[in-house]
Amino acid sequence: MLRLAELQGMAPVSSLTPVQARRDLARSVALCAEAPASDVDTSTVFFAGPDSKLRVNVYVPRGLPPLSPAVLYIHGGGWVTGDVDVYNVFAGRLASATRTTVFSLDYRLAPEHKFPSQPDDCLAAWRWLKSQAGPFRFDPARVAVSGDSAGGSLSALVAQESANDAFRPALQALIYPSLDATFAHPSHESLREGFFLTRESIDWYLAHYAGSNPDRLDPRLSPLLAPDPMPKVPALIFTAGLDPLRDEGLAYAMRLRATGAAVYHREFADMVHGFALMAGVARGPLRATDEMRNAIGRVLHAPDIAEAVASHTQ
Repeated sequence: MLRLAELQGMAPVSSLTPVQARRDLARSVALCAEAPASDVDTSTVFFAGPDSKLRVNVYVPRGLPPLSPAVLYIHGGGWVTGDVDVYNVFAGRLASATRTTVFSLDYRLAPEHKFPSQPDDCLAAWRWLKSQAGPFRFDPARVAVSGDSAGGSLSALVAQESANDAFRPALQALIYPSLDATFAHPSHESLREGFFLTRESIDWYLAHYAGSNPDRLDPRLSPLLAPDPMPKVPALIFTAGLDPLRDEGLAYAMRLRATGAAVYHREFADMVHGFALMAGVARGPLRATDEMRNAIGRVLHAPDIAEAVASHTQ
């Protein structure tokens, strides 16, 4: 995958403008994506967000029975790049594999919309989703929040801030999430360059997102640093072994376990950050992505979600 990126002539994201970086991500994903799911119907809806209407793409597998589970999916891209179009194939295949209705949120991007616009949009989307259980016929007691990279950070935040609401996530499914903006974990140093996501690019994303001198201890930037007690939302946490974000994902799993939450953590030792968007061109990312999707589907359809997480095996 690193060689493919080299052959594509991809410039370091830190050398690009946000608009250029968005174009590069869209081009890269289009080259590396799987074929679209053939058994999923897609529609687009809008709801009133904190400052403007927000778009949500909805993916419903054909023949899905009423009261099936649902997923709010929050895309990655460092809070600066990515959108529901870039993630169209990924979200559709997630719906197909998990047999769930997937709601893919097009939250506002930085730097045009600075932090905390993105957390605000995601929390608003979660609270809006409750009203959609009737129209889309899903089970409101079996709704997960899920996301990759920056979307994993935002998903963890949604799980924390809505855990005591009447409508709360039954599961948080985090894919190589960004959880600690302090860079306090060893993998940030040992994997700082050479493995797709670099320390320089992380700095670039954070500067566009939260400014040049953010409060890195703010739990909305660093969900791992949320004050006790940590909400006991069952979690599936997937990390990549060759990813500077690896250790913060493991630390989050350990912290959740310490509260008594049901947690399953899986590290894909030979994967780089972003592998779920590379499943169309290499067998390793495809196997890993299939394993994640199967785990999410199996847990959401289990009689007891927390028990299914705690007892989950590959």
